[in-house]
This record gives sequence, structure tokens and C-alpha cells, in this order.
Amino acid sequence: MTDIHELAAIWVNVFNSPPWNDNWDIESSTERLNIQISNPYFIGFKIKENGITAGFIIARIIGLPNGKGIFIDDLCVSIESQKKGYGRALINEIENIAKEMNIKMIIATTAKQMPSYLFYQNIGFIDNQSTIGLYKMVL
Repeated sequence: MTDIHELAAIWVNVFNSPPWNDNWDIESSTERLNIQISNPYFIGFKIKENGITAGFIIARIIGLPNGKGIFIDDLCVSIESQKKGYGRALINEIENIAKEMNIKMIIATTAKQMPSYLFYQNIGFIDNQSTIGLYKMVL
């Protein structure tokens, strides 16, 4: 992954649109991506359609009780390139890395009410039913 601003523009376009309706700008999304990419355990790929970046995946190797795993931080496919198999192709790249490294588990998180929840289930991810996401604002 080389042009972080290209990826940031895709991020802003996707996640500021329905169903996410976030409030990203180029600066904050660029910072997020730079932080992720600078992780020494970073794994990432982008996919192109007609020479233009159509999407990307950012993941990292993590430690688990029974070895290593891969945690998908972000999967982002441009709005106009969705429903063309690019998300699945990016996941396939992560699966290939996992196989090469003898990693048995890939973890992804998303909200149950988002289309990505069904996407992950449809490609073999299992809802573990036991974890939830929590956050706390620090003022």
C-alpha cells in the first residue's frame, strides 16, 4: 500500500455514507491509516479495478492462547465497487497469509445491524455470540 491519501479518500467516501454515516475527514482518516500501517505486525492489501484502487484491507497479527491469529482492523471497498467480489478477494489474500504462516484463526468485528455482518457470515465467519464491543469517552 503506497498512496495513503488515495485510501483515505475511499475511507471517507464509504464511512461517511449510509449505513455508517460517520464524520471522517481526510486528515483523521489518513492519521488512522498511518497508525495502522506503522504497526510492525501490519498486513494489508489493496485491490484495483481498471487501474484505480477499488478497496483495501488492513489487518495485523495478534497473539492468542493457542498461537497467533489475524485481526482484520478494516475492510473498505469503494461504494461504486461493492458487490463485485472485491471484499471477498481481499479476505482471500488474508486467508492465504494465514495459511502460509500456519495461522488458524482470522477475527473480524462489525455491528450486527450493518451489511458487513452478513458479508462476513456469508464467507464463513462465525458470530461467537459471547463478546461485545465497549467504549468509554475520556473527557
